Amino acid sequence: MNYKERKFYKKNLMEVLHTTLNPYEPGVVRIHLVPAKYNPIKANPSVVILNGKDIVPINLAWTILLAIFIKEVNAYKGNEVTQEELKKVITQTVNKALEIYRKPGRIVLKEDLNKILSVFIDIAEGREPRRTNRATINWKICKPNESTT
Repeated sequence: MNYKERKFYKKNLMEVLHTTLNPYEPGVVRIHLVPAKYNPIKANPSVVILNGKDIVPINLAWTILLAIFIKEVNAYKGNEVTQEELKKVITQTVNKALEIYRKPGRIVLKEDLNKILSVFIDIAEGREPRRTNRATINWKICKPNESTT
């Protein structure tokens, strides 16, 4: 782990983070991000629990990207996020991730976020994740206090 990763981890990843995508749709996705135990030397994978039943390991960079996204979504305090607000959430997520990772750049971080969430939706809906998920992000989102977590 580099200095910025360690700093972010200690400040933001010492507890489970959670949010809900598509809360009122058949494709609801409850995301629980369970960070790995903090180790300043070695970056262990974290796990994501989807809808309380599917477990997906993710690496440190994706853990940080997902954590930023969850915190940005949860700032809406249980209100539905419009497509315009979702664009802002994505932009803010990418901007904050760029403070930690200068490379690979804005486009790749945005594509990674899209891939992460698209894979989670595929898994939650019982589909095998597509190898290339480049679909436009188009979800309704709410904070977990509206869901049964």
